[in-house]
Amino acid sequence: MGFDEMAHISYIAHIQSTGDAWPRLESLRLLDSRTFQFTDSASYLSHPPTYYFALAQLGPTIEGNPGSVLGLRLLNVLIATIGVSALVRLGASLELSRIEEYAWIVPLLLAPVFMPLAGSVNADNLAIASGSVAVFALHRLATTQQSHWLLIATAAMISAGFAKLTGFIMVGGLVAGVLAVMVWRQSCQRWWLPVAAAAALVGGAPYLVFFAQYGSPAPASPGQIGLLTNPLPFDELTKGATTTLSFPAYAVAFAKAFIREWEPVATERTPLQIATLAAPVFALICALAGARSAAARLWRNAPSSTDILVVVGLAVAFITATIHMVFSYRHHIEYAFVNGVPTYSYSPDAYPRYYMPLGAIVPLACLLVLASLRKSRLHTAFASALIAAPIAMILLGSPSEAQYAALMEKKHGLDIYRVHVTDISKEAQSSSPP
Repeated sequence: MGFDEMAHISYIAHIQSTGDAWPRLESLRLLDSRTFQFTDSASYLSHPPTYYFALAQLGPTIEGNPGSVLGLRLLNVLIATIGVSALVRLGASLELSRIEEYAWIVPLLLAPVFMPLAGSVNADNLAIASGSVAVFALHRLATTQQSHWLLIATAAMISAGFAKLTGFIMVGGLVAGVLAVMVWRQSCQRWWLPVAAAAALVGGAPYLVFFAQYGSPAPASPGQIGLLTNPLPFDELTKGATTTLSFPAYAVAFAKAFIREWEPVATERTPLQIATLAAPVFALICALAGARSAAARLWRNAPSSTDILVVVGLAVAFITATIHMVFSYRHHIEYAFVNGVPTYSYSPDAYPRYYMPLGAIVPLACLLVLASLRKSRLHTAFASALIAAPIAMILLGSPSEAQYAALMEKKHGLDIYRVHVTDISKEAQSSSPP
């Protein structure tokens, strides 16, 4: 089970077992991955229970029933399908050529973290689907100025807030940014702003409750601190590590980790697998080029709806990443070494799936570059490169069975989900990442 799936399943099982719709985070325990019986190991999740409560009602009984995971995964596939459908609808509204349609949808569907995540039990699926719906609705709002698109976008913002804090920050930031541009361009109706503010209050309500309970909207449970201070099981990530990093060095490590985790591999990569990491770098460079031209048109007050979404979306993603990096660095300083041994806190938790609620913004920005090349011979070549890059990464970047077999042999007997629980201060509780 990947993407912390067992922890998410355990959260659902706890709600089913206790009937507690809002459990204390420190009361959560993990299931045994074989028997699906509760263990004494503390859960490290600190998300609101709303997603888990819904699946507890809709899904099968979990405790003692390993087969229940199939039903839970199917529910997550349904959630992911809603998000994909919204992005397909968005593509259909952009009047793209056939090759541009492929350049839009292939990078979305073949993102290495997307398909496995969509088929697993994880609150990120609700955040990603909510973000995808919000991107579609806000694009239509900027195009048509029809009020029902605002209502859909704000509903998606609430849904993202019910999933996780990073999802709420990104989707809420996108809604706020697009409305700000529309106010500046005098294309926003007055009553939209109080409606959006009220929706933001509803979506942010779980974090106000957390603040009242724990003194932080992103509390750190004992189980989370226990995981952060566990020895890092993969030596490849901490070769030569003897001391904590300066913030500039950590920022570089954060960026490298983000690229590396686009194809999440727990093994040491071959040179070919390393080379395939050029695919997300290529996509990001293209997106920045598209954002630059979009920002110029926005500055001249002559943007398209796509321009608005791209500029606001990338700005929000950058701000979120900066906040995330600061929180992560605080953990690095405090918990990176235990008895001289590197821990999980040493390596940045720069997981691309955290940013996938706004993942559609990158190929949307790349479409702006394609549009500028429509009368050029480079158009087909560039579109083909956007399509081929994620395919090559899937075919050539994934680890072989031999690599996985070697990894299993190396970490035989190690269960990374069984975390020890440490005593933590109130200061530590307020330093958890969003």
